[in-house]
Amino acid sequence: IFQFIKSLIYLKQKKNYTVISSDPIACLFLSFCRIEFIRFVQAIDLILFKDRLPSFINSFYRYLYIKSLNQKIIFNSEFVKKELILIKS
Repeated sequence: IFQFIKSLIYLKQKKNYTVISSDPIACLFLSFCRIEFIRFVQAIDLILFKDRLPSFINSFYRYLYIKSLNQKIIFNSEFVKKELILIKS
């Protein structure tokens, strides 16, 4: 955790960079810290929307995940793009 916080502080200080992140939780932290990034969405992200957790936790996670998609997005396939458009709407 200390290394992650140290990395966030470093990114906040730098201005000439592009951060690309595929981790949904890291994207949430980047959003909350107001660090601009490009979100790389992979097919494995769709597995996270399966109801494997209690419904309240799953609903909350979906909400946070969708909020993390407010930056620029790169999809790894058209299938993933179409599926996330359905989930987001």
